[in-house]
Amino acid sequence: MPRLDTLHVAALPYPTSQGTQAAIGCMVDALAREGRRTALLTYASGVGRESRFDHRAPAGFVRPRSLRSGPSLAKIAADVELAIALREQARDADVVIAHHVEAAAIAHALRLPRWVFVAHTTLGPELPTYLARGLGPAASRIGRALDRWLASVAPGVAAISTHVARDIARTTSRDAVVLPVPIARPIGRPTRDAARKALAIDAADEVVLYAGNLDAYQGLAVLVDAMADLRASRPRARILVATESDPTGLRERFDRRGSRPRFVSLASEQDRALCHAAADVAVVTRGAPGGFSIKLLDAVAREVPVVAMRRALSGEEIPGIEVTDDDAVSLARGLGTSLGASASERDSRRALASHHLATKHDAPSFVRALDVVIARTHEGLR
Repeated sequence: MPRLDTLHVAALPYPTSQGTQAAIGCMVDALAREGRRTALLTYASGVGRESRFDHRAPAGFVRPRSLRSGPSLAKIAADVELAIALREQARDADVVIAHHVEAAAIAHALRLPRWVFVAHTTLGPELPTYLARGLGPAASRIGRALDRWLASVAPGVAAISTHVARDIARTTSRDAVVLPVPIARPIGRPTRDAARKALAIDAADEVVLYAGNLDAYQGLAVLVDAMADLRASRPRARILVATESDPTGLRERFDRRGSRPRFVSLASEQDRALCHAAADVAVVTRGAPGGFSIKLLDAVAREVPVVAMRRALSGEEIPGIEVTDDDAVSLARGLGTSLGASASERDSRRALASHHLATKHDAPSFVRALDVVIARTHEGLR
């Protein structure tokens, strides 16, 4: 096989409906479409198959049952298999692009000569959300130590967002290159009426969409309160939650507040297209700083108006309505403003959103940014 320009590695199941996986897939696909020799190495598990580019997995048998983020014993075994596969395949690549913490730790442990750490979040704030509350302070210290260590030892450093890059610069003095996710506008879209009929949603309802996982760092408690406030003034408002996470706990919280929740699958592109076509507005929350909500870009690409917490934007100037972090009243007000917008206001926001994607999140912009961090990596090793 020909030598690879880049071998991307991520210690996670792939493909799945999660945002990190979607972001990585968009990046590798953009490189393949630009004629770069590239491949993606992940765990030997996922949902469906990847056909856009060369997707690889270890030849072993470790397949973590859970597709969710966060630490687990099964992931440790999968990491060992991934390390063995990476050691062999890295020999045929000019540079390894290690996405997120585990892949970067593996690349460092293998003493690869040329690799780039792509930080998809900051672990200091996020790691405690996966553990019991009493472990929070210790987990935060460990997370921040990991963030600093990997950004310090990596030959090259990149970040998924402006805020993550700033955090790296503040804690390590490393200048991380921001890699804009090159998201493509989906081809074809169901009509609003067809989507609502398929999802059993009334045509007169005002639909607020949340599409993503239900992990604690998403800050969904604020959304529960905001929907209750919103329905006091707009009784036809209802929440549509598209997810592959267990919805039991969140469903009960919405039910207790009388928010008429509707939960649907997010396992396929068809699922994603239907829920966005049925929506009047997409909401993006974030309970812990760091990372970047790919669901936000996905909604913009599908021409759905967005209301997002400032923290969820992670320094991006996405066209939409920005609301105060962790403030249910502010979130409800933003959702009401979006739902009450005139046709001309909606058209103006769509035009701004299309321009933003075309100029900030296109494939050439991503490829140029990646070329910069790769060049710095090679220069630093001379």
